Amino acid sequence: MADKDFAGYQRTGKVINLPDRMGNNEPPGPPIGLPSNGGDGNMDVRIKRLEDDVKEIRTENRSILAGVNDLKVSMASISAKVDSLPSSIEFGYLKGRVDSLPILAKIASLFAIAVAAIVILNNWTNIVSKLSLQ
Repeated sequence: MADKDFAGYQRTGKVINLPDRMGNNEPPGPPIGLPSNGGDGNMDVRIKRLEDDVKEIRTENRSILAGVNDLKVSMASISAKVDSLPSSIEFGYLKGRVDSLPILAKIASLFAIAVAAIVILNNWTNIVSKLSLQ
């Protein structure tokens, strides 16, 4: 650019010219020794390698997606099973019913009462006859 383009600007001593910044040397060239994955620098070989890698990535993605779909089916099955389980209210009611079932002492006393009632009924005529004599 010509100095006339910058005529309206005030010059300061802080401006460093580009050649001075670069040490009056030519700028460095492109990076050396880029990995080519065994290629000899031939662009077609590199592109073919990239295409093969992309095909492999796509194959792996398909298997991952199939696994995700299997997980979705499993989650739906588990969700349906959980939905069919009793709620906390229903489970509490069931627990109360189980707690109200007789324990061994209750069963034994009920059994004794039943045996006594059977004995009384079997001997009812004898009992009535002895009570009426008094």
